[in-house]
Amino acid sequence: MDVMRRGAKLSSGLLLTAAMLIGMVQATASPRVQRFLAYYEAVQKANAPLDFWERVATSFVLTRAEARKSSALASCSRL
Repeated sequence: MDVMRRGAKLSSGLLLTAAMLIGMVQATASPRVQRFLAYYEAVQKANAPLDFWERVATSFVLTRAEARKSSALASCSRL
């Protein structure tokens, strides 16, 4: 029974890892993901006392703000 559970855990772990790698390759082509990664690196290099999740949240908020600003500028230019 234990061997079966270990095999199931191992195969599901490998499947999850493969899916993440495939997703990351496809996601890095997205400009929004590129911006998020750039913000994450900048926040990480800023020597701010932030843990991993705080850096992720900060990068997400900055990426969202830039996307909203870009869409607002685009809609104003159409007027």
